[in-house]
Amino acid sequence: MESEDRQPRNTEATGVDSAHALLAEVGTHLGATRAHLRSQSWQWMLVWALVCLGAGVSAATSAGGLYWAVGAPLGILATAIVSYRIESAAPVRRKGWPYWTIGAGIGLGNTAASFLLPDEVTVVVVWVVFGLGFAGFSALERVSEGVAVFLSLAVIAAIGGAVLDDTFAWYQTLGFIFAGVIAGLALWIRSTPSR
Repeated sequence: MESEDRQPRNTEATGVDSAHALLAEVGTHLGATRAHLRSQSWQWMLVWALVCLGAGVSAATSAGGLYWAVGAPLGILATAIVSYRIESAAPVRRKGWPYWTIGAGIGLGNTAASFLLPDEVTVVVVWVVFGLGFAGFSALERVSEGVAVFLSLAVIAAIGGAVLDDTFAWYQTLGFIFAGVIAGLALWIRSTPSR
């Protein structure tokens, strides 16, 4: 009788142990997938380094004011293609809505600024919003260094815009700074794939 009482408990314990082992295995695969996706984030970052470089270059031309109307959609399209290619090779996909929400926030914030603020303020706000948005992307990617870098860039952009007289020249400079820093961060992520 005593052995009959033990049998269900042993089966139950074995079932619980199996469930824990299965959950641990799933967690390991999920962690590995996240690490893989994070290690590939350098690709979309390089896209946006080019977009920022284009903003800096276009600031010296008469088309500078219209640059984001073309540059942002092309950057979004290229990012979507790169992300699809990366994620289609992964065993699971990440949720896309947080990325689209941050991207929409960047677009709406900068569009609102262009309508509501004077041009000399808007050219600084663009980079502050961009820095904050990319800090959000870095947080989603779990790249804490990216969060720190982009928050710092947003603060630098704001301080420079507040103290410098020529915010249009600051806009161009920020385009080059953002391009260089994003490219550097992307190359650092690429060189440390096991993060």
